[in-house]
Amino acid sequence: MENTIKEKYNKVLNQLKLTYIDEAEEFINTRKYQSIRQEKYYKNVFYQYKDKTSFEIISIDKNNRIHTILSRTPRYLRSFLNIKYSLDISNSHPLLLNYYLIKKYEINENQLNYLYKIIDDYKINSFNKIYSYNNYVISPYDNENFYKSLKINIQKISKNANKIPTNVIEYMVKTSLGKFWEDFTTEFKGSGLLRDEVKTTLFKEVFYSKTTNTRYKGFAKAFKKKYKNVYDLINVYKPKEDTKLLSNMMMGLEAEIFHQILEKLYKKRGCNVLTIHDAIVMLDTKGTEKYQPDEIEKVMKQVYHKYNLNPSISIEYFTPDKWKKEIEELQLNQPYIDAYIEELRNYASNPNDENYKSAKGILKWIEDGEVEIIVENGVLVFHTISK
Repeated sequence: MENTIKEKYNKVLNQLKLTYIDEAEEFINTRKYQSIRQEKYYKNVFYQYKDKTSFEIISIDKNNRIHTILSRTPRYLRSFLNIKYSLDISNSHPLLLNYYLIKKYEINENQLNYLYKIIDDYKINSFNKIYSYNNYVISPYDNENFYKSLKINIQKISKNANKIPTNVIEYMVKTSLGKFWEDFTTEFKGSGLLRDEVKTTLFKEVFYSKTTNTRYKGFAKAFKKKYKNVYDLINVYKPKEDTKLLSNMMMGLEAEIFHQILEKLYKKRGCNVLTIHDAIVMLDTKGTEKYQPDEIEKVMKQVYHKYNLNPSISIEYFTPDKWKKEIEELQLNQPYIDAYIEELRNYASNPNDENYKSAKGILKWIEDGEVEIIVENGVLVFHTISK
């Protein structure tokens, strides 16, 4: 990481603070936690914000990913910070795999332009941006007609993309539209897993698995069936001597892209942004009001395009009353969360139940303070405590 970017990053990080200290303290002291470790984690992060006057980068790992107090801040506590908005890359790591698919299948510029033109048309005509505003996510493109027309266009692209397997094209289209996880969430709907559990299990069995076979791995089997050529490429990057090669490659590529995004944004006067791995966070500080999300999004896409990637970016606004709405929503939905956790305990108490193993694993994550269950827009969502 360039020293000049690191210095600027630390300067911006020093401006990160709790805007609503008393309200945040009341929240962490009165909310219902799902585990003792979760409570300790929340309180530890809160008191770091309360007691420290400045922050620095905690570490930059071997893949050049930046770790800070912000990247370790749980979702609910972020609403109490001086954040204006954040821009997040949808299905970031699955999208990054397109970089290697393009190389593998020698997809040329004309083919990419044709592919991305159709994708961009969907993004424009179907309002393919997820705007999370006051906790309401608007996704008007999630409908049957959207997928019908998408299937037709994938077939059209296949005819114009010589020697590129249809499943590779479909994978590139879905990840570029930010719709990759939805297929598997629908397919495994009967398993009782939440969307983010599906996501976590897919990573565990496919992208970051240390083995190349699908034995006893239902998600890996489903992925291989749907994206055979993509699965084969993934396994190429898992040699016996380095089974973590692919995961390190993708995390390294993501860090490389985001360092370039930071470099461009830091050239803009008063553009006080930070990162949370695959997201850009704009602070609510003096001068940042002149930077609208679309300007930041444009810079992010410019850098991704250098790598022949066409991301879908979601925008989350941190309005002054966001923390209040989130607490109200949490309190309102606490009975549903409690009921779900109790259901997990019931499954985990019966070794003969088909959900026994899955339930025990989820409960361990909760007890270890790694995840929390929340209700978002009327749906149970599985969240990591820190990103």
